[in-house]
Amino acid sequence: MHTLDETIEISGTWWLPEKPEMRVSGILHFDGQKIELHLNESFTPPTGDIRPGDPNPRYAVVHGVTIKAEAVTLFNAQQFGTSLNLGSGGFKQSSRIYARVVAFGAYLPADFQFLKVSFRVPGLQVWLGRQVIAREMILDEEKKLTGQSYSLGPLPDETFRICSIDATLSRDYSWSSDADPFRSIRVDVSAWFSFQPDEGKAIDWFLGHHETLLTMLSFLSGHPLVADAIQAKFDGSEHRADILVSMQRDEQPAPSRPFDFFLLRSMITAPLEKYCNKWFEIAPTVENPALLARSVMASKELWTHMEFLSLMQALEGLHRALYHGSYMDDSQYETVKAVLMEAIPDTVQRDHKDALKSRIRYGNQFSLQKRLDELTGMLPPQIRTKIFGNGGSVPRSWIDTRNYYTHWDDELRESVLNRQSMYYANIRMRHFIRVLYVLLIGVDDADIENAFKWPSRLAQQLVQVNIVERRQADPSYVPQAIMTISGGEEADLGESSSGEVSDTQGESASD
Repeated sequence: MHTLDETIEISGTWWLPEKPEMRVSGILHFDGQKIELHLNESFTPPTGDIRPGDPNPRYAVVHGVTIKAEAVTLFNAQQFGTSLNLGSGGFKQSSRIYARVVAFGAYLPADFQFLKVSFRVPGLQVWLGRQVIAREMILDEEKKLTGQSYSLGPLPDETFRICSIDATLSRDYSWSSDADPFRSIRVDVSAWFSFQPDEGKAIDWFLGHHETLLTMLSFLSGHPLVADAIQAKFDGSEHRADILVSMQRDEQPAPSRPFDFFLLRSMITAPLEKYCNKWFEIAPTVENPALLARSVMASKELWTHMEFLSLMQALEGLHRALYHGSYMDDSQYETVKAVLMEAIPDTVQRDHKDALKSRIRYGNQFSLQKRLDELTGMLPPQIRTKIFGNGGSVPRSWIDTRNYYTHWDDELRESVLNRQSMYYANIRMRHFIRVLYVLLIGVDDADIENAFKWPSRLAQQLVQVNIVERRQADPSYVPQAIMTISGGEEADLGESSSGEVSDTQGESASD
């Protein structure tokens, strides 16, 4: 099986479906992010005058067969580089072709309609919370351990309709094993989800909806889930094609334990079917800000300032997608706008006048502070306090910092967050964005509150920020103890007593 995180460099013979007799040797390259075909010659040899800037040929599909006898189809291909060589052996033109999608396992036409496409998502099996590998102790009559038995339990499938896209979504498991009877045994379990529309669809339909679903799951889980393998079913048989896609890959390791997630599936009360249907209904409205938020939160090692500005942009984009965002009706503002523009003195220079008119044109739109206040109003009071601290609202310093780096207004310089405060603000904004989308998905308030009590890394990070900032505001503040260790000369080494962990002040033990 070809996967999205592998590196491929394989030789083959390639041709256009309309010219099968004209075959060219070349090497297919894939590095997890881009697909390139390096041909020894060109499908379209140059003729006549050759000029800089000539349009590059496009090919709906390219077919090929590798040296491993694999049938290959490249979709949406375009030549983006060529090399003209004239030497003792004559004239040669090599070329490079870029493609967005490649299918291993079949020769397909450009408009091919797939029946079902499946996506494997590392870590999804942990988020689903089904422990499918069971361990049993083998004891003799005297209760002495003689061995251990491991078994792979039932791998239950799940299928439900997504009405807004006229398709069925299914979730299932797969497993593979590698055993050496003398030394070791290894079993790997993976979770997949599959889209099966009522009628066949082009591959881009599946890729688009898979991104929509992964965006929802990433907000729910608190981890940037991403597919690492795609398989497509294209006829009534069980034969499938492996699909590779040119895309930006996430480099974060796949989650491997429950504490890696903000919300486990077992922690949300409603069926997954409800959340999926709700999300696919509203996704077209919030698609762009959601993708921005997901990409920022999935990015690794972003500089603090860049992360801060990007998160603020994602919040503003979400408000614009959800609300009208105007102080008065647009038709009423037309009168105000006309009066303001007419009031600009004739002595103002033309370029200055154009700048003033531009500001007036957008003068009816909410300020950033008002937009963030409206988004904050979507949060239940207790969650609001956990995210923003005792103030329970977006600090004015966040607004001033964003405006300073946008407009470079020296009057705001004194209000700009320092690097440490900006780091804390980024943590809070990530939770703010995540909870907003989780609420849009339809998760109950009580389930979200339980997520902040769950000892996940994300929840604990916010707990620590709240303690630090509360202590900065009140040096006499002493956090609630999470454990008490007693001992002395009379105590044996290792004796201790641990207190009960409490979250009454929004604090809990770190995992």
